[in-house]
Amino acid sequence: MSREQERIRKKLENNPIVECNKIQKKYCPELFSMFGEVADPRHQSYIKYSSRTMLGTLYYKSIAGISSMQEMTRAFNNEKVCKEYNWDYIIRYKEGCAPFIAEEYRLLPEKETIGTDIEFQNKIMFYDHDVNLIYYREKRMVKGEEKTREFSWITSINITKKQCQKDSGCRA
Repeated sequence: MSREQERIRKKLENNPIVECNKIQKKYCPELFSMFGEVADPRHQSYIKYSSRTMLGTLYYKSIAGISSMQEMTRAFNNEKVCKEYNWDYIIRYKEGCAPFIAEEYRLLPEKETIGTDIEFQNKIMFYDHDVNLIYYREKRMVKGEEKTREFSWITSINITKKQCQKDSGCRA
């Protein structure tokens, strides 16, 4: 099969995840709600993700034919996969994972801001393409003392001030 024929075949081929979602929504629309009702027997201090999130992730991992959690993390967080299937992505950015992204962001003289808690910048160079980065600072009172936690995400979705408002959160 020639390269052109292979490209045409891939273009016509449906995304198996999307097709599976269509079937699931038609025949078992309450599946993810049912995932959320599953009781987690672990101690509450160990739980970072809801049952719905964990079981939903395992559901998609199984559809994709992925055998281990590490393989799933590599596959689902791979931007090449996102580009191939034309998926948008939002990935939680942890400090140190790709230090050159943080470095480039910090070197920018002006960043887009919303109040004092949200900063973002579009088109930060990452290897051969651009990514968009958003930082959020959450201030909370803990035992009478103000604590600040910082969160950041990398996304393919262009970020605008209109999308990100502190009172309503970010939305695409």
